[in-house]
Amino acid sequence: MRRSLGCAAMVVALVAAGCGSGTKAVDKHAVEQGAKDALAKQVGRAPQSISCPKNLDAKVGASERCTLTDNGTTLGMTVTVTKVHGGGVTYTVAVDKQ
Repeated sequence: MRRSLGCAAMVVALVAAGCGSGTKAVDKHAVEQGAKDALAKQVGRAPQSISCPKNLDAKVGASERCTLTDNGTTLGMTVTVTKVHGGGVTYTVAVDKQ
């Protein structure tokens, strides 16, 4: 039986990179790959693609809406920073039910 990617939530830790203006952010491609890897571990397989529109600010409470596509289905997902530590951040990823 294939496990559904909808309604999944996970915690991911990634390194933040500087953005020149003094604000730190996690590159959107790193967020996309981190979410893909976390879903693969939790659900048993990675989605076909995850797309985020911009970098994620490395600030507790910052969030970004991304899109997950798998087997012809597109779901929204929210990435939210929960902790900033040293040169990295920890964030949660919550996939919409529908």
